[in-house]
Amino acid sequence: MRKIILLLIFGLIFLASAAFAAFNMSDVTVNYYFGELTMPLSVIVALSMLLGLAIGAVILLFSTM
Repeated sequence: MRKIILLLIFGLIFLASAAFAAFNMSDVTVNYYFGELTMPLSVIVALSMLLGLAIGAVILLFSTM
């Protein structure tokens, strides 16, 4: 029963993410020190979340050593 509930939760998160991506397809330009990057808003948000997750995981890994 617990697996079914988790599957439903992940399915709802996936549907919400897909709806967010569908409604935020406008291009956004991010200016870096060495250049600029133009991507859809949903991709930039997803990449920034993944980068934050990776940085948090590395900090957690080194703090437990």
